[in-house]
Amino acid sequence: MNTGLSVLDFRDRTYYSELVRIGLPVMVQQLVFNGLLMIDNVMIGGLGGAAISAVGIANKLSFVFILLLFGVNSGASGFSSQFWGKRDLASVRRILGISVQLCMAAAIPFFLVSQFLPGRVMAFFIRDARVVDQGAAFLRIIGWSYLLQSVSATYAIHSRAVGRTRPPMYASVLALTVNTVLNYALIYGRFGLPRMGVRGSATATLIARALELGLLLGIVYGRQYELAASLGELTGWSRVLLRRYLRPVLPVILNEVLWATGVSMYTVFYGMQGVNSTTTAQIMEVITNLFFSAAFGLGSACGVMVGNRIGAGQDGVARTYAKRSVLLGAGLGVVMGGALAGAAPVFLGFFRVGPGIIAACRIAAFVFAATLPLRVINLVMIVGIFRNGGEHGDGAEVADLFRHGAGQPGGGHQGRPGDLAAALGQMAEQPGAGHPGRRGPGGRGNGGVTGPGRSVLAATSASGRPAPDPPGPPGRPAGPVPRR
Repeated sequence: MNTGLSVLDFRDRTYYSELVRIGLPVMVQQLVFNGLLMIDNVMIGGLGGAAISAVGIANKLSFVFILLLFGVNSGASGFSSQFWGKRDLASVRRILGISVQLCMAAAIPFFLVSQFLPGRVMAFFIRDARVVDQGAAFLRIIGWSYLLQSVSATYAIHSRAVGRTRPPMYASVLALTVNTVLNYALIYGRFGLPRMGVRGSATATLIARALELGLLLGIVYGRQYELAASLGELTGWSRVLLRRYLRPVLPVILNEVLWATGVSMYTVFYGMQGVNSTTTAQIMEVITNLFFSAAFGLGSACGVMVGNRIGAGQDGVARTYAKRSVLLGAGLGVVMGGALAGAAPVFLGFFRVGPGIIAACRIAAFVFAATLPLRVINLVMIVGIFRNGGEHGDGAEVADLFRHGAGQPGGGHQGRPGDLAAALGQMAEQPGAGHPGRRGPGGRGNGGVTGPGRSVLAATSASGRPAPDPPGPPGRPAGPVPRR
């Protein structure tokens, strides 16, 4: 289909204005989150390398849980963005309801593990008694936040799917700022508060999550935005819709859980080599994520734009936007990689750890920087294009094969130094970006961007009836919902 648009057209104001409108708030949110996370780790580092390792390892349970939430909601957001492209608000709210209930159900086993088996979780990754004790204390407190995150993450991701990116950003910026202040106060006992060490960090995070959820829901329901659904709307879905929902979403959940499990297994291998290796990996993960923040903005914007165009029946435009986003992602990855390699020594100077750990981080920084372009392409293609275009399983097969078949055996070799193990782990994450696949932007598949004229909606609403024609261009409101 000839849309009159060029992939390399830098004068397409519609694309770039939406990219900035949707992507910039997400990028700012991620930048603030990762920046404050680095500050938290610097503060925890004042307690010693064992404390950094304890919090980093304890957060692996949180990491798996967050990826599970992301799997549910990023897969479901393909429905939401396409339904919103059709301006089918009732269906958007039913999809939100299914997602909230699934995520709340998923939070329960993680919460129970954090309360009754925290020591066993820590001992699975490392045998150092200091790290296990501190990490278990951290988990018992942080586990309560899983119940809150199951709701806040769902509303945040689905808000972006309907183009409402600012409320999640406002909630996160406020909560994370409070988290940083409370971290300083509770870790070291400032402002008349008790000195709690790593337990203080967990307590600050729990309070921040409660604030985030309260503010986000307050904005959404206070201003009656698109996701201000009643209890009846959240629970008014049918079994037919649930089956249609699960068909594309389950592969995404499986992919995210496998990915999180694979990455977490690297921590087991670092733990075999001692506290220094786990501390090195934790520090580099925090610094790299700071530079990776812009990629989340691009991936989120790409996903919303692609999903909206498919929902509006503009498949040709969706393909063009998908290809353009991949090219932009490659360029962005090169720029971020260069910045990471050049600035890593500056950021490492903030951490009060031993010279051996700093030396290992300097070596690992170049590997992390070299892989950033491929990681950005992975994010844009899998999260932005495939999931919002209906190809929820693409990109997973080869990536998982390399991760479990190449990265873990290499990283787990006990004779390798920590920085080399981290390098092997990073390189094993990248082959999925080069996977040409049977489908892709402009290719042929079973739905969405990758198949002419089809999407995950199959031209129906969530109730099973034909959806109404879109009343206006994507990104604009329909009906009584105000945009403020």
